[in-house]
Amino acid sequence: MMDYVVVIANHTSGTYYLQTNFAKAKQEAKKNISVSWWHLVELEDRKSNINESDVLRPRKLPDDERTQKYATTLICHDTKIPSDFPVGR
Repeated sequence: MMDYVVVIANHTSGTYYLQTNFAKAKQEAKKNISVSWWHLVELEDRKSNINESDVLRPRKLPDDERTQKYATTLICHDTKIPSDFPVGR
């Protein structure tokens, strides 16, 4: 039996990460599961193709009060954003 994962869009690095970890989990669980991944749009976001990327990768955060407040909440929630991420112009 085939199971399906259907999404509107996916990121290339996310697809790789998911498929790799899914395969590992199947092997560790000793399960024979077949999954077909379907998407309408694939967004390029691999760092190796950064010049053709479909996602925004800001080099620094704007010097804006609301942005700074939001970034602080992300840092406080352990989102792997470095506390020394450059801000301002």
